[in-house]
Amino acid sequence: MRPRARWFRALVFALVGCGSNDGSDGHSKGCKPGLPTTDACGASAPSYATDIAPLVRERCLSCHFAGNTNSSVVLETQAEIHQRAQLVETQVYRCSMPPPGEATPLAEDERAELLQWLVCGTPNN
Repeated sequence: MRPRARWFRALVFALVGCGSNDGSDGHSKGCKPGLPTTDACGASAPSYATDIAPLVRERCLSCHFAGNTNSSVVLETQAEIHQRAQLVETQVYRCSMPPPGEATPLAEDERAELLQWLVCGTPNN
């Protein structure tokens, strides 16, 4: 694992302990914490175009679009997600996004796929 990746993962794990959605362990009820490893990066990494972009469009863009006065985090493009990768990874890992009560929360397989793509460095593939 690259030194930057090790530092980044350490930061994510440190941040996970800050705050909670259910008052107990820092994770929403039903959330299964765990970050994938970089072992699945490369040819087997999720594709931004076919896997991640549709997922973000369906689950994130109702709030994270340019001009939304309720959120300053814009996630409309791969470059915008890449720029906010640490924040996105932390929020998805903690099951904080989409927030509890949203009509369409991330399914565990969607969450795992998004986290895998983030851990792989948000490739524009």
